[in-house]
Amino acid sequence: MARARLKIVHIAFFLYVFALLGLPHFLSGQETELLVSPGKLSRVHSESSGLNNCTKCHTPKTKSVDKKCLVCHEELAKRIDAGRGFHADKKTGCPSCHPDHQGLEFSLIEWKPKEFDHAKSGYPLTGKHAGIPDCLKCHNARNSPSGKPGSYLIKSARCGACHEDVHRGQFAQDCDKCHPMDVSFKVIKYDHKTAAYALKGAHEKVSCEKCHPQKKWAGLKYANCTDCHRDEHVPSLGKVCTNCHNETSWKGGSYDHNRTKYPLRGKHRGLKCTQCHPGGKLEKVAFANCQDCHKKDPHQGQFTEDCSRCHDDSGFKIAAFDHQKTRYPLTGKHAKVGCEKCHFAKGEKAPVIYKPIKTGCLDCHKDVHLGQFKKDCDSCHPTKGFEAGFLGFDHQRDSSYKLEGTHATVKCENCHKKAISDFPAGSGETVRYHPLSADCVSCHPDFHDGQLDKGCQKCHDVVHFKPASGFSHERTSYPLQGLHEKVGCEKCHPLVKATVAGKLVDTPRYKPTKTKCSDCHGIFDHSKSDYPLTGKHLGVDCGACHNAKTPNVKRLRGAQKEKFSCQECHSYRHPGKQENCTDCHNTKSWTVENY
Repeated sequence: MARARLKIVHIAFFLYVFALLGLPHFLSGQETELLVSPGKLSRVHSESSGLNNCTKCHTPKTKSVDKKCLVCHEELAKRIDAGRGFHADKKTGCPSCHPDHQGLEFSLIEWKPKEFDHAKSGYPLTGKHAGIPDCLKCHNARNSPSGKPGSYLIKSARCGACHEDVHRGQFAQDCDKCHPMDVSFKVIKYDHKTAAYALKGAHEKVSCEKCHPQKKWAGLKYANCTDCHRDEHVPSLGKVCTNCHNETSWKGGSYDHNRTKYPLRGKHRGLKCTQCHPGGKLEKVAFANCQDCHKKDPHQGQFTEDCSRCHDDSGFKIAAFDHQKTRYPLTGKHAKVGCEKCHFAKGEKAPVIYKPIKTGCLDCHKDVHLGQFKKDCDSCHPTKGFEAGFLGFDHQRDSSYKLEGTHATVKCENCHKKAISDFPAGSGETVRYHPLSADCVSCHPDFHDGQLDKGCQKCHDVVHFKPASGFSHERTSYPLQGLHEKVGCEKCHPLVKATVAGKLVDTPRYKPTKTKCSDCHGIFDHSKSDYPLTGKHLGVDCGACHNAKTPNVKRLRGAQKEKFSCQECHSYRHPGKQENCTDCHNTKSWTVENY
């Protein structure tokens, strides 16, 4: 057994020596290398093929090749040390992404470019760069640090590394200050505020080529306005144009006119310079009087005073004139009336009339009374107002009809109504004041329907209509006496229908009124009374015995039936002591012979 094992060891040793010494005679080049190598190197590393070159990449007793990778790839090592690019955090583990010994045709970069996140490289693709379809547009031999194809390293991320400098070195290489990547190259988004000459006002709207002809961007003069603008003033007013002009507008000057002998105020501030300085004339301009500029006199000689007496710089129509100093001071409502109400032109080209001007009320106001009054308007109407509340008329003092009692509280329009008629100043409609009738029926309807005369005040007063305190039945043809004094009026004066002021009303009947006793009491049968009438008594009127002067309308107290004394009605003519008249007289005749 021992001899057999020894024999096997000798054979194995022989084969090992043969492999080391004899086999290379049969193989050559990489074929010999394959005896100990995992595979052929890629074409870019093929110059390091061979057993004698393994240590160029591999360190004995160490599996890592990272340090020796960066020895050859110096540009990448610098970027890693500087913390730039995709490999900034990848100092180790190169074979995990770049394996070799996979054959001559194997690419050392095993990745999918379209799936690569370019932001991880430290240079994110934005704007127009994001739309580039082919990586080799930028990653090519011209942009490679080594000048060889196949590398994805870029020697510079500045625009000039890929794009032609059309400005021929006029600017630094920070092209994105003017050319952002989100728009076309011809679209410029330059912020002129970062330049030595910031654009303001109207300069912001000027196209670039106006100031940069032939695309000259640097070395331009700009210290003085005349470097770009022509001097319009002849003779010149100096190079400091900003004394008068600003960047907002050349025509809208900002010259401080207050430094001159004529400071601009009010409406003068808004004038164009050429209105006072025609043809650019800036010196020896007359300004002492308003007429120096305002040649046309809109008042056509009505005033001889200086214009400033009425007008100021705030505007021609806004007058500072004090009307209180004139012969017609403005008071009351006149103080608020616009000037044009009284002062107006009487023709298209005629001036506004200020003087001479009439000051009578009717010169401006229409006579609404149509000539009913001969006095001046201001005798009743002050300037405080035309309304009745301001009326200066006193009915007690200024009229022939004094207002008393209830009349004193009646409104004016209750008596003074509008009427269409002929008035002293012409026909028309207006309130009638006079002539105006003072009769009661001219204002009050005749509730008696013409039964009585128009002297209403004989019975009624101005305090109230009812009762008729002035009426006395004693003044009538039928005075009330005795029991008649207590009889109600309606007993003798019943209500009847009458049309008053267009309405059907009830009114007492006063005339005609019957006054005979029988008219009210009927035909009385005296034979049924305690004193039957006989003889001459039959023809006597009731009122002869039944009246206020004869208290014998009742039986005497204590008298027997049919025993009435003649003296109750007849005077006693006999001086004797005859007491019973019927002893000699009877009712047929007073004379004794007839007895």
